[in-house]
Amino acid sequence: MTTQLSPNFTLEELLTTSHKDLLPKQNEEVKPYVNNLYILANYILQPIRNYYKVPITVTSGFRGKALNERVGGNKTSQHCLGEAVDFTVKGKTVDEVFDDIRKGKNS
Repeated sequence: MTTQLSPNFTLEELLTTSHKDLLPKQNEEVKPYVNNLYILANYILQPIRNYYKVPITVTSGFRGKALNERVGGNKTSQHCLGEAVDFTVKGKTVDEVFDDIRKGKNS
């Protein structure tokens, strides 16, 4: 079952990991943080997606404790609270996206 958080982003997308053995644990640990991911999808990712009108690839979204430890994340990482996301925008460098966000161009 797919849980749509915003027009272009799903909960499953924000739980994605190459460590597939940890997905069941991720699905359990995320429950208290789904609202944070909803906010992240609608107020951060979706406006950026709408501005660029190209796909955004989430490379790291929510990280449960086990996943965060496995990837060497900081114990106080906002990823563990559903308040951080790493992503790429097709055809744009990280610097270009950062500059556009900083200038408010994604609003």
